[in-house]
Amino acid sequence: GKRSSLTERGRMMARLPIDPRISRMIIEAEREGCVNEILIISSALSVQDPRERPLESEKEADKVHARFADPSSDFVTLLRIWNQYHGLMQTVKSKGRMKKFCRENYLSIRRMREWVDVYDQLKAILEEPGWKIRKKREDDDKPIYDGIHKSILSGYLSNIAMRKEKNIYAAARGKDVMIFPGSGLFNKGGSWIVARPPISRWNGLRSWAAACAGEPIPSRTGAGTAAKSLPMNRSACSAS
Repeated sequence: GKRSSLTERGRMMARLPIDPRISRMIIEAEREGCVNEILIISSALSVQDPRERPLESEKEADKVHARFADPSSDFVTLLRIWNQYHGLMQTVKSKGRMKKFCRENYLSIRRMREWVDVYDQLKAILEEPGWKIRKKREDDDKPIYDGIHKSILSGYLSNIAMRKEKNIYAAARGKDVMIFPGSGLFNKGGSWIVARPPISRWNGLRSWAAACAGEPIPSRTGAGTAAKSLPMNRSACSAS
């Protein structure tokens, strides 16, 4: 019978040891000129959320995390966390100073290190066949901002949801999701979001969100869930 073979894109996706949907974002990012930014985001989506939100100090943690928040995208918020952490790491080169930074900003030092490790591994895999990973551009640069979210949509296209009421959205297969209260898009989401699929029910993982086409870009979102009636998850999203 006829033998099928992988396309060049398929072969590259197969080389990446991560969720195929995230691999798809990286492939699209090459066309959009934002591979480094998507590598950072993809690495973050492949590990547990580094932000910590202790029960006894939730409000303080939310206030501190708000310093990193992008007004339109949780995904770009990831970039801002990375840029501050990575910039400091390259400057001070002190484990004690990095631990202090994480403690003051309610970030898990272990998860931040895991994030960096995954990024380094993915970057090495892409560079083997000759990919050029251009270093940081400003995350508020509109062409890059648009390219980042087009790349994310290429991987999470089936995770688009439509607003039913305030923070509640109708997702695929009849599921309802709620914007996570710790998100910058809480109470500010638009008519549509595209969300990273939940990791598991009731695990307290943060949702991430950003802006889709169709309406003015709102503020960032996470797809969490309402207590008792909806699943509580933190994932990656976009909203319009």
